[in-house]
Amino acid sequence: MSLRRVNGSDVARPPGSLPIRVGTLADLPQALGRLARLVAIADRLDPRTVGRLAAEHARALLILADVVGRRDTIRGTTAPALLGAATELRAHAASLADVRAATWAWRSSSPDDERPARQQREIRRQLGRDRARLRGALTDADLRVVIASLRPALRLAPAVRHAVARHVQAGTWQGPRHAGTRRPQSPDVLVAAQTASESAARMTAWLPKPPPQPAWHHRSAPEALDAQRMRREQRTRAPVVATVGSAPAHVQLAR
Repeated sequence: MSLRRVNGSDVARPPGSLPIRVGTLADLPQALGRLARLVAIADRLDPRTVGRLAAEHARALLILADVVGRRDTIRGTTAPALLGAATELRAHAASLADVRAATWAWRSSSPDDERPARQQREIRRQLGRDRARLRGALTDADLRVVIASLRPALRLAPAVRHAVARHVQAGTWQGPRHAGTRRPQSPDVLVAAQTASESAARMTAWLPKPPPQPAWHHRSAPEALDAQRMRREQRTRAPVVATVGSAPAHVQLAR
């Protein structure tokens, strides 16, 4: 359990607000989603940290774009084709590179939340370990993991836009100033972050939606086991009998 200091006291962070380990490529979708969440909930982020996160994420997107673009090289795959997705991903990566450039002239004296950077390192290391594999002969499983990673990957840009806007408006980031005046320049960093967020929103709108998760998917392990045990006991005590025109209760719940 991680702790943080609040008003001089140690307060436990909830599990969903901590970085997760990435041990295989299959962990990539969850890790990318967690990265976006950590950026969104971070207490304080240095502008250079945000820029580095955007740049590293842009590099990850280029790897995903290459895999998606080679979908037709996988014999017999039934994964969605996603025509034009590779081009859109590369364009979105370029918009994140603009965020990196725009944050360069900004400063902050506030302490930095290290959680997003730790999560980004986990993602970078795993993609580094799988780099040769993803550049070589792809498998259907590799492609499906990458496709499942697209939606979570596109959540980072809106999280970055939220973080940039919050820090600039709160005055915790100090930007460049006009020569001879105390008035800050037009916040190009806000424009860059907004452009990247809009790019992500456009692409997310036409990506295939993931299959629905069971109700216990987001519960902790003990809660999930308790829920499964209760369902087994209920089926044992009162079996469900299907009638004409209806489906068993467990089938309806899975929809």
